[in-house]
Parts: sequence; structure tokens; C-alpha cells
Amino acid sequence: MANIRELTEKIAEVTGIEPVTMARYARFAREGGYISQSGRGTSAARMTPLDAANLLACALSNDIAQDAPRHIKRIMCMDVFYSDSDELEERPAQRKNALRRILPVIFDRRHTLHQLLHSLVEIAARNPDDFRERFRNSSISFTCYEYEALVFFNINLSPTLSILEHAESFQFSYSKRSSRSVSDHFRRSTQLEFTGIALVSELLAAK
Repeated sequence: MANIRELTEKIAEVTGIEPVTMARYARFAREGGYISQSGRGTSAARMTPLDAANLLACALSNDIAQDAPRHIKRIMCMDVFYSDSDELEERPAQRKNALRRILPVIFDRRHTLHQLLHSLVEIAARNPDDFRERFRNSSISFTCYEYEALVFFNINLSPTLSILEHAESFQFSYSKRSSRSVSDHFRRSTQLEFTGIALVSELLAAK
């Protein structure tokens, strides 16, 4: 299991954010109560999928570090406002059940972007290699200014995972409008590949 330093370094690696910047996000997120806390050194808190989801939320929004708690809270409120998978429940039972096993959160139409991040990290931590294969070419495109995200899924339903057969491709969009004006602190958009989530989860799953 990873400590906060190891987790922030891995998230910095997969997102391209400077490690020192990511460490500042982690510091303010922890001070805001969004990261597990305990002692230092060998007694330092072990990071959980929820901790990883909160730090990934910081990495997506990528504003000044002091605002990390506010960004996490805002991403927690980003509801689904569009999906091209509204026919999920009408799909053949075998494919529907496979999708429900792989990514159950998509069947809850009230979930938020933060809940999706948390669910993805939890699923990936169980088997990062399987997750990497199933979600090849999937990503989250996030625009900070308007707090909008478009998540592209390419889920492999093949039990062998050797090729992308019986795949389902669809997308979810999330939104929470911001009243804040554009500033120099914003990087207008961020791309998070699901392979990066697999690497973060692999770290969490390591003994």
C-alpha cells in the first residue's frame, strides 16, 4: 500500500504535473480533510482508493493548490447531464450483466464525476492488468473553467481479453458551472487516460 508521497508522485507522473505542485495539492487536500492522516514515516497513513480519487480530482482541476478542497467539493457535485448509453437497460441480458459487473456505477444515473473516479480506482486496484485491457483507449477530458467533463469508455466484454471483441463504446458527460472568471491559474483542460488510473491503482494494490 502506498503512502501519500508515493501516491502524489505517481499521480504527478501519469498526469504530467510537476511533483512539487502535486505535493502542494496533496498538502491542502489533507488539511481540508480529504486525505487520510495518521503519523509519519513507517506509521504514515496508507492511501485508499478514495484518497486517490480526491488527488486525481485535484490533478484534473489544476488550479492553485490552496483551492484543492474547494475543487474536490465541486467535482463531487458534478452530476451526469448527458449520456449516449441511455439504452443500457434495454441491451441483451448477457451484455448488460457483463457491463454491470465491470463498471456498476454507470447504472446509477445519479452518480457524480467524483463517484466515477472513486469507482474506477477501486475497480482498477482489484486487477490493474485486467482494467488496463478492458479500458484501453478510454479517457476523461476535463475543462476546468466550466467544470465540465466528457468521459469516453471503450469497455471490452470479451472474457479472454485477447482482443477487443464484444466491446461497448459510449460516453458520459458531467457538468457543474463555475461562477469564477478565467485566471492565469487555470490550465483550461486536462486529459486523464484510464491507463494512468491503472498505474495509480497498481501502486495502491501493491503489498
